[in-house]
Parts: sequence; structure tokens; C-alpha cells
Amino acid sequence: MEIESTFHMYVQPVVHPQLTPFCTELTGIVQGTVDGQPSLQQVLQRVDEWMAKEGLLDPSVKSIFVTCGDWDLKVMLPGQCQYLGLPVADYFKQWINLKKVPKRRHHPAPASPFPFCFPLGSRSSCSFSSSSSFSSFQGRGGIGGGPRSARVACFGPTW
Repeated sequence: MEIESTFHMYVQPVVHPQLTPFCTELTGIVQGTVDGQPSLQQVLQRVDEWMAKEGLLDPSVKSIFVTCGDWDLKVMLPGQCQYLGLPVADYFKQWINLKKVPKRRHHPAPASPFPFCFPLGSRSSCSFSSSSSFSSFQGRGGIGGGPRSARVACFGPTW
């Protein structure tokens, strides 16, 4: 399988527009990367447009976000949206936390109640980082300073 589409976009912080050295060290994201980027509201709109274009909003298509932890979609995104008065799209309200999914022996994919959920490598994918950015599967981003620590992938059907 190969990735057919990705979504990648950084968000201009509005509450604390200047990144702290701690944030930069943690995420690898520097000030110049987020300066001039769209607001969270604009990026969420673009995520929605991308998901629609990829057919992931079609009710007959099963897709879900896959996370490495609950923080981003359980705490960070809803809290940021509430603070800014933005709605949280329904597709952000359920996810699979890979830390909680039992792994099968001798099988490359984790067990999942979602038949169309495959880690890294399905038809469509996007990722989300809690460092006020959307990022693709390559590079750094997110809490913990590593590419796998805060990214979220959403997957559509593999055919």
C-alpha cells in the first residue's frame, strides 16, 4: 500500500504568537515556520475540505483518526476550540489510541474494531500535532519531540 494523499499545514498561534525556546526544543518547530500561517479556524476548514475531497466525509466510508495517546483529540483540540469559540467536527470526537490497542503476534497491523483502519500506509492520511500544527508523517512535531509522539493519522478505505 502507498499513501495517496496527505494534509500538512502549520497554524499561526494567536494566544501566544511567539514560540518559547521550550516549545521549539520540544517540537523542532521554529518561529519562522508558523509566522504568517493561517489561524486554527482556517486550518480546520481546510482539513474539512481535504477530507471531503478525499471522500472521507461520505457516510458510507469508514474512517477514523489513529493516535499515539489521547491528549491531542481528547484534551488539546477540544480545549483550544472551546477557548477560541470554534466547533469541533464530529470526526475529531472518536479515535483509536494505538497505545490502548492490543497487538496481535505475527501480524503487522494492530487489532481494531474498524475494518478499514490500518496504520501508516492506507489510501488517505492526515496527521495532527498538538504543537499548533498539522504535520505529515515525516519530520518532527508534537509533544515529546518525536514524529510519532503526537501525530494522528486518519485512514480511508484501501481500495
